[in-house]
Amino acid sequence: MMAFEMTARRLPALLWLALGAASGCFGSGDQCKVGETRCLNNEAQVCDMCDAFGCSAKWFPLDPCGSRTCLALPGQRAMCVERADPDPLCPPAGLPTVCEGNAVVSCSLGYRTGTAACGSALGSAPDETLCVARFPGVAACVSPAAMSDPACGGGSGPRCVGTTLVECIAGLAVDRTACASCATSAPAGDLGSVGFCTGALGAPCGGSGDCASGLTCRPDSQGASRCTVGCTDGAPLPPADGGAAVPSAACLDVFRAGGPPPSSYLEAVGPGSVLACVGGYCEWTD
Repeated sequence: MMAFEMTARRLPALLWLALGAASGCFGSGDQCKVGETRCLNNEAQVCDMCDAFGCSAKWFPLDPCGSRTCLALPGQRAMCVERADPDPLCPPAGLPTVCEGNAVVSCSLGYRTGTAACGSALGSAPDETLCVARFPGVAACVSPAAMSDPACGGGSGPRCVGTTLVECIAGLAVDRTACASCATSAPAGDLGSVGFCTGALGAPCGGSGDCASGLTCRPDSQGASRCTVGCTDGAPLPPADGGAAVPSAACLDVFRAGGPPPSSYLEAVGPGSVLACVGGYCEWTD
């Protein structure tokens, strides 16, 4: 009886071992050390644990290089590069982006890992075709219509001009917002500085005193009290009524305090992403 019980107890363990050996996920040893990378068949791969219980470390795809070349430098992660030799535009350390004409070049450890023309680069709008250095090692695409602004002082980051928040990139004002109050989190030129604007067009309010000059606090089409101003252009129906939100040039001009043309740097402050004329008043909607 005792022998039978011990055999019965061992059966699940033996079965588990047999299944693990058959699947190759147990007892076969690690293929690699977790965290290692390599190039194989022009693909960057990384070593990690597989999902199955008891599975050993194995190689997984990290980045298929396609038309680029997989490069594994001693002591560094494998990566896909456009050129097998160091690029003179790329600093030897870090992961910076730099301008080459009006294209953004992505770098890693002195090698070029990607090139994208402004206007098609990730995050840039079609009309943002000018490449500038936002900060050392940080390239940005802006519109050629961006305005040179003395408030920017040739630098980048948010600035307050009275109660107007100005977003600067390489001395160019890429966005302006009329506020009731304006502040920045750090001195001008600080890489991590953030701008704070209260009472802008579309901002929540408790009374007109909370709003930027020229704006009033009133319920929007959804019944929420927000800073707004009267308008007449477009006058589309709210989306809930079947109409499509049409950007209002007049509302955008008020929001931007007469600043540069709208760009990807413009930040909506209301519930929607389009500043339209809805029911005779400016409102952020979709």
